[in-house]
Amino acid sequence: MSPIVKKAIGMGYISAENSKIGSEIFINVRNKPIKAVVVKTPFIKK
Repeated sequence: MSPIVKKAIGMGYISAENSKIGSEIFINVRNKPIKAVVVKTPFIKK
């Protein structure tokens, strides 16, 4: 959990076909598939 945006954030490597901003992907958290969305960095706006 990010203390700044109050949401879970993460970074990782994904395949090129899933790298478009807004793509919905699934990630494994403790062997459980969780829906995630590809967003542009930086995560926060100044």
